[in-house]
Amino acid sequence: MRKSKKKKRRIQPYTIEKQAPHLKGLNRKGKLSIFLGAGISVSCGLPDWGGLLTSLHEVADAREAHYADDDDVANMARAVFAESFNSVVADCLYRDGLEISESALAIVKSGVRSMVCFNFDDVMEEIYQSECIQHRVVLNGEKFNLITTM
Repeated sequence: MRKSKKKKRRIQPYTIEKQAPHLKGLNRKGKLSIFLGAGISVSCGLPDWGGLLTSLHEVADAREAHYADDDDVANMARAVFAESFNSVVADCLYRDGLEISESALAIVKSGVRSMVCFNFDDVMEEIYQSECIQHRVVLNGEKFNLITTM
């Protein structure tokens, strides 16, 4: 019996030149989602996670809050500020203002309507709104349809 020699197929990494048309096609069909983190917000002048924690720590210190250690600043702040926690976080995030970055605006104008954002801010929602582009926000725990596009 003769053994068949299977030719090993070598997988070539795609170059950006090969990926771009495919990604554009997915975007046109409403099937492209992007994942965003703090970089997009930092590019708009907001603090990163460490900066936000430092600000929360400063605000809590001003209220003479007592907490176990610096590693638990977010939980301590949630306990100290209770009902006003979201407002305090917003104040810490936006205290130095917000400037729409070229990268954030490029995402909004790219046609991408599906994104997953791990940030505490609403920079992208604000930009979509300011550009009068329809968007839908899905918050933690809400159900959403992965098939339907806007």
